[in-house]
Amino acid sequence: EEGVSTTLQTVLDLKSKGYKVFGVETTENAISLWDTPMPQGDTGSIAYVFGNELIGVDVQVLHECDGIVCLPTYGIKNSLNVATCVGIIVWDTLRLLQKVTAIDALCEIRFEDSMRITLSNHP
Repeated sequence: EEGVSTTLQTVLDLKSKGYKVFGVETTENAISLWDTPMPQGDTGSIAYVFGNELIGVDVQVLHECDGIVCLPTYGIKNSLNVATCVGIIVWDTLRLLQKVTAIDALCEIRFEDSMRITLSNHP
């Protein structure tokens, strides 16, 4: 959006427009992406906030998100690099949204910057 300068402002703006905003982070209160219910119908717009690999998503931003999701990992490592994480989450979200919204394809995938991706079924 024009004039939006921070991730926190973007999260608040997207929520005011009806998006469900999820922070992607490995925290104690994060739930697995596989257990996250997808919004349905015309309100099925989702935004994910990804942090950088060193410090993650800002705590204040996480508090404003509708939920915090993580990708389950097994073994010694507890996270994936952010590029791999984005690819998996976007792919799986597109797959699930196509099932629940009964549409052939989503109309918009917007890469707002390296930290935010919005997926929407609205033209």
